[in-house]
Amino acid sequence: MNPQRRSTTTQAGVSYIEVLLAILIMAIFVIPAARAVPLVMAGQRELETQYQLSLIAGENLESALQSLDKSFVSIKESSDLAASGHEGWRSDLVATVQGSGRYAVVYSVAWVDENGDGLRGIDEAQVRFDTIAANLNWSP
Repeated sequence: MNPQRRSTTTQAGVSYIEVLLAILIMAIFVIPAARAVPLVMAGQRELETQYQLSLIAGENLESALQSLDKSFVSIKESSDLAASGHEGWRSDLVATVQGSGRYAVVYSVAWVDENGDGLRGIDEAQVRFDTIAANLNWSP
């Protein structure tokens, strides 16, 4: 081999600039996205809670309307939903017959009783449905 002859092969590698660019990209995009994941997960849990509360309040309202169809009398029920797997969740159902028995004002509410006082607070997650049911069998 000729000592004056140099090798013309080049070695592939990563330059410092490429490493710095990779770190910069991570700092700009990946790290803030990773910080946002817990916020997204908390929002997802809140939506799931609202959905479950809507189902409970809706089922209670349907039950009240079926009950009013059979017997047009006032209803007032409160439930603790711990037995159904929702610890600290509560629901209220109220149907008030008005207008000399011509109609009833009905509302159903389900909420997460975070402080355990049995009362709905403005800061507690809750869903409420209201309706009016007419008494089709009413006669003056």
